[in-house]
Amino acid sequence: MQYKIVILLLVLKVSPIGENLDVVEPTSPPPASKMSQETAVKQFIDLINSSSGSDPNRKAVTPAIATKFLLARKFDIPRAVALYEQHELIRSREGLYGFDPLVDPLRSELETGKFTILPGRDASGAAIALFTAQLHYPDIVTHKTTLQGVVYQLDVALQSADTQKAGLVFIYDMSTSKYSNFDYDLSQKILTLLKGGYPARLKKVLIVTAPLWFKAPFKILRLFVREKLRERVFTVSIPQLSLHVPRDSLPVRLGGTLEIDHSSWLLHCYKSMTNREDEIVAGQQQTQNGTSQGTMGSGGTTTVTTAILDPHLAGGGIITDLSADGNNLDHDGSIPGDDDISDLAAAAAAGHHHGHHLHHNSTTTGSSTGASHHELWSENPPSSASSGFSDDDSLA
Repeated sequence: MQYKIVILLLVLKVSPIGENLDVVEPTSPPPASKMSQETAVKQFIDLINSSSGSDPNRKAVTPAIATKFLLARKFDIPRAVALYEQHELIRSREGLYGFDPLVDPLRSELETGKFTILPGRDASGAAIALFTAQLHYPDIVTHKTTLQGVVYQLDVALQSADTQKAGLVFIYDMSTSKYSNFDYDLSQKILTLLKGGYPARLKKVLIVTAPLWFKAPFKILRLFVREKLRERVFTVSIPQLSLHVPRDSLPVRLGGTLEIDHSSWLLHCYKSMTNREDEIVAGQQQTQNGTSQGTMGSGGTTTVTTAILDPHLAGGGIITDLSADGNNLDHDGSIPGDDDISDLAAAAAAGHHHGHHLHHNSTTTGSSTGASHHELWSENPPSSASSGFSDDDSLA
């Protein structure tokens, strides 16, 4: 009998009789020691500087910029560097540096309220971006101007450490929009930017009341999306939207209780961006090197006027001439005062009352690309929809 027990113990790989029979639970290897954030930031900056060489167009990378890209890639330095390189490439190619929010056509684009960042957050603390499809007119505004308006506001939103950590929820409101509001080419461009060229941790995409006609183009767009992110994109009705975002963080027209104050948000954006040294340096470098950016639109012909950003100004303000037609540069070095800024804010407020009619006052020669700057993607089946964002962009 004892012989059989010994055999059984050997088969079960248990210690022989008389030895310590305590079973040691298998443990996973301890996680690799996390590099301190300070060290990661320094390595990121060193890698970027070494790769840029003597390129005069490359802006200086500050610790704040490095941290933003590292957070977007969970402090994986090689992936963060790759994201930064792609980000700079896209923004340089598409003319997303050195623009002036107080000069048309960008000024008119911002005033429509087509794209805005809501003041509330979702339950996880993520910031909420809202794009209203019915306010987009592809025959009026170019891809470049639309993207400038989006990036300008996203840049301000990402100045918040909370947003960098908690990420972003993107609401694409298709309520009452028409096929003429949809722009497939623009959707692809935004897809490319957010897929792997922008340091935003996209947590969720909510497509509100997507019409039937959108199903086909969405299925094409979703081919750019990896399965991991498809679970984070939802098509919802207005009543279902509150299942994803608290009602007190949603505007009234989307079933919430929030009154949108887009004019105050634009004022905040302007004041924030005038203090962004990195943007000032980038704008000055591109201007000095004669970088001329064309429109993003596939059929666009307008080149958006860009402003010279002068780092020598007190506070690093944007040089702009608010007199006459507003398209000339203010060479006296003055910075627009609060009255001038408030003028933009007031116009934005008026834009909310007049709806899309304000947008028709844009001075841009439109690029007719086929329909609304869909700012993303969409689909009818819930949670199967998705917009193209790289795996790293979301989901902490």
